[in-house]
Amino acid sequence: MCMEILRLLKSNRDEMYSLVGNFKDVMTSTKCGIHPRMFRSYFNKDLENSHIAEFRASGHGNKSVSLYANRVNGGKLLSAWSLYLVFDTDLKEPTRRGKILNPHWIEKNIIRDWKRGCDGRNNKDCHICPAACRLTSVSPSWLIDTWRLCLTSGVVNAPYIALSYVWGKAPFFKTTRQNLPRLQLDQAFFESHKRLGIPKVIEDAIKLLGLLEERYLWVDAICIVQDDDEARHDQIKNMASIFANATVTIIAMQGADANYGLRGLRDISEPRNLVQEIFTLEKGSRVISTQEQNEAQNPWSQRGWTFQEQVFSGRQLVFSADRVQWNCACGSFREDLTPPPASELIGQCTQYKYRVFSTSLPDFSGYAKLVCQYNDRQFTFPEDALDAFRGITSVLSHKFYGGFICGLPALFFDLALIWQPEGTCERRIPSKVSSKTEICLPSWSWVGWKGKIDIHSWGGRPEYESFKGHETIKKPRTIPLVQWYSRSWNNMKFGCH
Repeated sequence: MCMEILRLLKSNRDEMYSLVGNFKDVMTSTKCGIHPRMFRSYFNKDLENSHIAEFRASGHGNKSVSLYANRVNGGKLLSAWSLYLVFDTDLKEPTRRGKILNPHWIEKNIIRDWKRGCDGRNNKDCHICPAACRLTSVSPSWLIDTWRLCLTSGVVNAPYIALSYVWGKAPFFKTTRQNLPRLQLDQAFFESHKRLGIPKVIEDAIKLLGLLEERYLWVDAICIVQDDDEARHDQIKNMASIFANATVTIIAMQGADANYGLRGLRDISEPRNLVQEIFTLEKGSRVISTQEQNEAQNPWSQRGWTFQEQVFSGRQLVFSADRVQWNCACGSFREDLTPPPASELIGQCTQYKYRVFSTSLPDFSGYAKLVCQYNDRQFTFPEDALDAFRGITSVLSHKFYGGFICGLPALFFDLALIWQPEGTCERRIPSKVSSKTEICLPSWSWVGWKGKIDIHSWGGRPEYESFKGHETIKKPRTIPLVQWYSRSWNNMKFGCH
């Protein structure tokens, strides 16, 4: 069993669902004391409660191995861990190997080195992602000056870092018209958590900017005057542009609220609690497993506003599952993995996962996938559901002729109307009932309902493809056969577009 796992780790090609053995051979009949402990660590109580028939493993091209357990009734359990080879005497030049980490502290210079490496590669796609190329450039009204520890006007036109996080339910300090003058004084944010009640994630981010060699930080709760309705709406409307123009976005994915902080930064934040398992196989080969976090289940991934924040952020520093990771167009860099060779970086990971923004034609399928990923997210104010998707529709309007009406593309309005829920949907009801907010949450659009959308209900979606052996259309056009009309609420702040 151990030899099969080691073979998959050394293989240069993907091998899916290779049979490791049945339950008896793997867990009870074997004389080896290593792989039973490995499988027990992986599947924990599932081994006793799930009636396991056999174990399988998938190798991912000389990088990692994932383990699976097949139930007697045919169901499959996927491990929440991945195995990486740490050291092997037969491989002198490993392409990507696991690293044994300090369980409490992130390596001192790794974050700075990631940013410097990306800056040195000068890949333009790292700074402006394809999704943001059509956004109107908007400067933040206010920024936190982390040198002077105060608020400063956003007209400085200097590079800044943005923070993406969840507020949580507990109240905390925010900028208002009353405290705005005081926050512009030098040292206003000195020991801000203790003195002002500013959440730990914001205080940690202020200190982290020194490692990133940047000066200015944008945080919504501090850089938007919360009780100035006109200014607040203007900034919210341009939220996608604010994140798109940030030189880096810090994503605090872990924690239920803003006081969890960015853990693991020595001399900055609280220690983390990273769990790694190390197994020694034959000939001194060691493998390591680090517990993965199901990103779809954490509070950050369930919040509505964070969706477009991630979509439009070109470079991301992600704190998740007690680890830190750097994502950019060059690739993804994890602290528990050695980086890939420089020759594999640029070009390998530039296939943008949101293809809908980079195609020359309206991609209804790509639009549908975005809606499906977005629509079951949560909002404190349900009427924000359209605003939090507005950056996406704004960019797509350049390819979807006629723009969008309450989230539905006018070009394919008849098709878009036949969306169906996947399971139960909950009606989005405005927190403040008024004609202005109700307009943007109509019952006939998906935006009026919270829940998963059945992408197959859009099964007749139009596709534009070129097939081998057929002449490529040089100047494709879309000719609508149905003319739709919609009223315009120009005098309403929340009018549909």
